[in-house]
Amino acid sequence: MISTHTRNLQDQLLSGEMHNISAIPGIDLGVERLLGRENYICSRKAVSAVTRLSEEDPAGALSLGLALSLATEGLTGEVCAQPGRAARRSLGAPPRCGMSACDMAQLCPLMNARKKARGAGIVFVNHALILTDYAQGNSILGPYQCVVFDEAHHLEDCVVENLSISVSSGDIERLFEQAAPVSLSDDRWKFLAVELEASGNLKEPRVWIEKLSVAGAGLSTSFEAFFDSVTALLNPRGGFRGVRTRYHDGGETFADAREYITEIRYNINELRNIIKVILEAVGSRQAIALLQDLSFIEERAGIISEALEYLTAGSDEESVFWIEWSASGRAVAICGSPLRVDRRFADFVESSCESAVFTSATLAERGSFDFIKENLGLRLLPGQPIELVSGSPFSYDENCMILLQNGLGDPNEAGFAGRATEVVRALASGTDCRIMVLLTSYRMCSSMAGFLSESRVRETILVQDGTESREALAARFRASERALLLGVASFWEGVDFPGDQLEILVIPRLPFPVPTEPVIEARSERLRRLGENPFTKLHLPLAVLRLRQGIGRLIRRSGDRGVVVILDSRLSGRPYGSIMLSSLPVPIVETASTDETAARAAAWIAKGKAEPGVMKN
Repeated sequence: MISTHTRNLQDQLLSGEMHNISAIPGIDLGVERLLGRENYICSRKAVSAVTRLSEEDPAGALSLGLALSLATEGLTGEVCAQPGRAARRSLGAPPRCGMSACDMAQLCPLMNARKKARGAGIVFVNHALILTDYAQGNSILGPYQCVVFDEAHHLEDCVVENLSISVSSGDIERLFEQAAPVSLSDDRWKFLAVELEASGNLKEPRVWIEKLSVAGAGLSTSFEAFFDSVTALLNPRGGFRGVRTRYHDGGETFADAREYITEIRYNINELRNIIKVILEAVGSRQAIALLQDLSFIEERAGIISEALEYLTAGSDEESVFWIEWSASGRAVAICGSPLRVDRRFADFVESSCESAVFTSATLAERGSFDFIKENLGLRLLPGQPIELVSGSPFSYDENCMILLQNGLGDPNEAGFAGRATEVVRALASGTDCRIMVLLTSYRMCSSMAGFLSESRVRETILVQDGTESREALAARFRASERALLLGVASFWEGVDFPGDQLEILVIPRLPFPVPTEPVIEARSERLRRLGENPFTKLHLPLAVLRLRQGIGRLIRRSGDRGVVVILDSRLSGRPYGSIMLSSLPVPIVETASTDETAARAAAWIAKGKAEPGVMKN
């Protein structure tokens, strides 16, 4: 198994290293890639979507049918990437299905992909899938001997996410997604009613289907009422918008919403009892697809009930709990995560494979793997791991310059964004190359975007504001010769801009984690209880890792050349600066003014273009 965090890295490895290896005579590895089930088209959903669409939009049904037939890998992205196609979630394989018991199993892209993966010598997966497989007793991937975890610095977060529990306002809608509408006006439910009547195992089956419909509607209403109540009680003035707020004692936090919780659990029990009666009464398996949906609803509803009870009563010191608020200030989810995953991850490694390799360009901190070994529990495994810190294959001294501009003030000051924007504007005016700015908050991103748009410094200014996917923004950036991209979160890693696709990278402020973010805050408190310093044990290592990942966006190939511009003077003025500086690929060059920064950057870029041996390709 080769497990990565991003599909982008899988694409690089499959088209690069795997392609080169497969070209060696006598080597037949049998390489496959397996994605999560939601990425594969559900044949049953596809047939249903085309059939329904044909009644209201025949041309659209034909277009969708053709797109589905041309999806050679059976992936939703092959269909949904085209304008006007059905939503990805509406075509993807459901969370639970009958697999081989489904009447369309022979045409199932998911089953075909899993069959191919089990017969391959090397299988590419992501961290989430390999962890889910372990939780399900290796029922997805089957037995394997070795695993390579690339982008291993993401593993801890992936394990935490895998072990996290949440209940969201949209859970009930998603619960009934496959079976909706629960109505005798729908042909599937009509057929089920006829089958139940023919079996004679259930008196008045149409009444039971109506009961199911009423129970589902009642559960949906009580769910909405619960989240409305949480919003009114805990965010009456709407101050929490687009954030997470932590709570410590669920019993106390949700005390005034207890009646809604009781009602939800009652409605779930009612719903599950009705479904059990229907399932026990069915004599044949002709309505197998609908019965599978009902079985899933019954099982999943029980899980939601247990999760709600746990989260609204949670007060575990080894876990962290929080509420997620929408941009409009409404409570949309309550969540809980473990603070440590070391023992559980160690158990996974020890029981799943004979050998494991952990690798990443940023896995070691100042030549040490202590941070990753501690957090992933690798110290708990028998024996000592073999460690190797390999030097970079790139000639950073020749191809990369890092400028640190001092004098812009503390990044937390109100006027910092404006001063940083002036530096970006000067860089954009002084060169014609593509520039990417990596920011740590959407607020600063929006502020900088406003300033730059007014200055009209570049015709193409791309902004990661949530309205467009990272992939779409990256594609537009590559296609525009003088583009300026303002990226947040996901652009710090997992994107590839080789050659002259990126020549200047600007980092306005050091990427420290937000101390009030629930998980970071809870981990910090735990470290304090143990007598440790949260800054040196958690915040600083995470910032160093993030900074190195960000700088890594610039030099992607041996012939790449460019400039990194850092605007956070804390790098040279704070005691921890030396630790961060030692993690950089080359020594920094300090500048004292915006004009000097822009001039040095322009000169470095011009020199590279004038020397064929070091030009980007």
